[in-house]
Amino acid sequence: MFQVLDKSKKLQQSSKEVSSTIATDMPPAIQDKIEITGISHIHYDAGSSISFPTTKSALIVTLSGHGIIELDKHKFKVNPSVIVNALPHMNISYHTKTDFEHCVVYYKLTNPMCKRLTKFALPFEMSIYNKDEVIKNLTALMDLFNSHDLNAVLKQKLTAQTFFHSLFSDEDMDRADAMNHFIDYMSSHLTENMTLDKLASAFNLSSNQFSYLFHKYFGIRPIDYLIKLRLEKSLGLLQEGYSVKETSINVGYSDPLYFSRLFKKHYGMSPNTFKKSVS
Repeated sequence: MFQVLDKSKKLQQSSKEVSSTIATDMPPAIQDKIEITGISHIHYDAGSSISFPTTKSALIVTLSGHGIIELDKHKFKVNPSVIVNALPHMNISYHTKTDFEHCVVYYKLTNPMCKRLTKFALPFEMSIYNKDEVIKNLTALMDLFNSHDLNAVLKQKLTAQTFFHSLFSDEDMDRADAMNHFIDYMSSHLTENMTLDKLASAFNLSSNQFSYLFHKYFGIRPIDYLIKLRLEKSLGLLQEGYSVKETSINVGYSDPLYFSRLFKKHYGMSPNTFKKSVS
């Protein structure tokens, strides 16, 4: 939990540690599980300047007011339309321009290596366009966490799912999931004549938009990824005894010379040399 070092400023905080696992029927963009470990409801007066170290990952949700949150060297202007992701072992500073009310949702990732969750490995800010829905779901979640009613415990899991769904079901995250499925499509259609324009048209995007988003989520340009898939498949075909020409055609290149140039550039040897080395 976050620990306040500077106690000279007024701080009103109520926190109750809980554990609620988000099931895999979360929205596709957050496919793996997230475990909520606690929620704090905090108020700072206008003009406060408070710093302390973080000990957990957390989503900071502004309920009202404006200010600046600093996480080490990262600076975020916050208001009720912005959520900030904080990581453990960082120094966090709040500088409030107005009375500032916010919730801190502490969490941990059960599978931090999942590509869908790599975003959570760094501090970030995220704009929310359905803030009324997000805050409504968060308020309901806080009420359940603070309730001693046995029925409330049973409702926490479902309400947590609803909160995360409202938070991460924006168009950009939905595109990330669509692109993830499209990787499977690319793998099974390597022999087809796929251009960047054709790939982009599947998402009703321009080629520049598609290339930007693909790189944003997967760290590689779509055509570079397609080349990588084709060349990796070509290794298996050459090992199985296919000729260079047959291999070229079977991985989507009608010109064996062009395929050979790509192969040598990627692997440092020609397809024929590779073929002889494994024969």
